[in-house]
Amino acid sequence: LPGRIPCEACCEAQALYPVIRRKCPVADMRIRMRRHLYLATAVLAVVMISTYAAWCCSKGVAPGDDLFRLYAIVMAILIVSWLVADPALPASRRPSFDYGLLLWVSFPFLAAYHLYATRGWRGILVVLGLILLFLVPYLSFGIMQALQ
Repeated sequence: LPGRIPCEACCEAQALYPVIRRKCPVADMRIRMRRHLYLATAVLAVVMISTYAAWCCSKGVAPGDDLFRLYAIVMAILIVSWLVADPALPASRRPSFDYGLLLWVSFPFLAAYHLYATRGWRGILVVLGLILLFLVPYLSFGIMQALQ
C-alpha cells in the first residue's frame, strides 16, 4: 500500500486475519533499537562524566555537585526508559497501565524486582552492572583524588 510503512500493513493484516498470530518484525526491530540506544546513551554519559571528573581532579578543581545531581537524574531516566522498552515483560503482564510512571516513582526497588522477575539470577547480575554503571563517575573522581 503506498504511503504506509510496513509495520502498519503487517498489523492491519493481523487484525483482518486473527488466525495469523505472528509478531510484527518491524515493531520488534524498533523496540530493540530503542533499547540499545538507551543503553548506549547511558554508557556514553558515564564515559563523559567520568572523564570530566578525572580531568577536573587532575587540574586540582573539584567538579560541581550539580553535575553529579544532573548525572543521577539523566541516568535514572535512561535506565527507566530502558526498562519500559524491555521485551522480557510483555504488555499483558505489566502490573499497571502506566508502567513507566510506576517504574519512575519506585525506581530502584521495582527496577531491581523487574530485572529479577524477568531474568532470574541473571537479573541480579544486570542489577549489579547497572549499579556499577551508576557509580563509575563517583569512583573515578574518588580514585583521582586519592592519587593526588
